[in-house]
Amino acid sequence: MSERHLIVSTHFDDAALSVALLLGAAGPVATVVTVCGGAPADATPAGSWDARAGFATGDAAARARALEDAAACAITGAATHRLAHCDSPYREGLVDGEELRGQIAGLLSEDAVLWIPAGITNPDHINVRDALIPLAASRPELAGVYADLPYAATASFDLPPELASALPGLVCTDVDVDGADFARKLAAVECHGSQIPLLVEEWPDLLAPAGPLRRERYWRA
Repeated sequence: MSERHLIVSTHFDDAALSVALLLGAAGPVATVVTVCGGAPADATPAGSWDARAGFATGDAAARARALEDAAACAITGAATHRLAHCDSPYREGLVDGEELRGQIAGLLSEDAVLWIPAGITNPDHINVRDALIPLAASRPELAGVYADLPYAATASFDLPPELASALPGLVCTDVDVDGADFARKLAAVECHGSQIPLLVEEWPDLLAPAGPLRRERYWRA
């Protein structure tokens, strides 16, 4: 029987960008849980990122991104689950760690591998990583970490010390995504059409065959 995978994606596009090969291999036993999947109150003015994407309000952006995520997961074969935390422009402070751990624990089946972001560069990713380290450490044989793309392509992305100390014995694996797998990954990534053009501004070769999405990195016991 295939392993079950619960993949924690901080934002709607993170799973497609970072773990598309894992999603494709896991198929229908993979579930992507988007932490910042909530919508702010109606008519809340769009934050700077969402305004650049053409949205007037934050709730319009959240609704559009949820549809994009559903389309991307339909391509990879993964199920989707959205938590109600708002993205950082629409909330005060960090996502509450204890609340998030409880939510994720409630979604974990006994045999599911919990995948959390390494937390490279992006403050929201670091927030989610730090919140979930205790949960991952409580079941280390079923814990996995993935490198956040595209950030990991332009930053040192050894396993952060917070994870190395909490989860000793993790082994790093690099996977080159190519051929049909890369075509499927690009198709899933391109579903996130409200965000990818903005990422391309920073990473012009984002969608290129030899670009920053080509190699995925995982750590697993």
